[in-house]
Amino acid sequence: MTTRARRGRGLWALVAGLGLGLAADSAGQVREDDPRFVKDPREVADPRDVQLDPREVELDPHAVPEGRDLFEALLLAGDDGRLRVAMVDNPWLVLGFIDQTCHRRLVMTEAGEATGETGRLLAEDLERQALHLATLADGGLRDSRFVPYVTARLAWDAEQVGRWRQSEAAFAQARTIFNEARSPQDLQRALTPLEQSLETARVLGDVGGQTRSMALIGRIHAELGQPGQAGTMMREVLRLGRPIRDFDSVWEALSVLYETSIDERRYQDAREILRDQYLVAQDTGDVEAADGVLRQLLGLEDFLRRRNQLPRGTETPLPAANRPGG
Repeated sequence: MTTRARRGRGLWALVAGLGLGLAADSAGQVREDDPRFVKDPREVADPRDVQLDPREVELDPHAVPEGRDLFEALLLAGDDGRLRVAMVDNPWLVLGFIDQTCHRRLVMTEAGEATGETGRLLAEDLERQALHLATLADGGLRDSRFVPYVTARLAWDAEQVGRWRQSEAAFAQARTIFNEARSPQDLQRALTPLEQSLETARVLGDVGGQTRSMALIGRIHAELGQPGQAGTMMREVLRLGRPIRDFDSVWEALSVLYETSIDERRYQDAREILRDQYLVAQDTGDVEAADGVLRQLLGLEDFLRRRNQLPRGTETPLPAANRPGG
């Protein structure tokens, strides 16, 4: 038999074998150990709990805390240099961080816990820490207001701390009334505890307490349709709140001043307020808020440009996105 014939017979034998194998497969007679039908081990699910698999946890070994958590970490590490830099990078978070230490000291005074040996040492440590933080803030921010602010609060005696607590309670009451208000009469009711809170804060020299109360008073005047009174109050909030970087009060003041400027069609003032608010948002690192203010500013700029191209005396509506609440 020739080589070509042997190859032909071998080829047909292979084909026949495959055919018989396929027929056997179709009849369900495949051997269990047939390697052609063993499941690919790569397709077997991982029996481990993937939630606990460390490979699935996204951890950055170089990650650091942010905001007040970063302040706290650097304070515990005793890294004054980086802490001062962090304060410069997050100036609107400094007041709240320093106030945490001040409040702990004031609570000790109120409870009479600073009299014993242990309490006295803890109170002195809190005082040193608060003044140290204030000094770092003043140095980093090139300011001179945090140290006097802290010094004034730490000098309160038990009676003054009690009055401060009363001021806090009056403000909380006013905030609740404001949040639940359903009528102008409800808003008017909130002004009484607010005035009490504000007066107490003034007597104590509590700048933060003053700006907080005035910001809510200004908001209430705006809600009552009294833009003149609202504007006067909010400009005072900016005067007192900016130096100590009281973010909540300053942001509220800028928002109300923008609204009153739009209502009175003082569009140039509104533009300057938006620019100011944009810078504050950038300083806080709030990208979403900064983008929102920037969109409002660009919309207002476009409105003013189109408005200036119209014949004198022609009115054009302000874009809805630029109106208060838009």
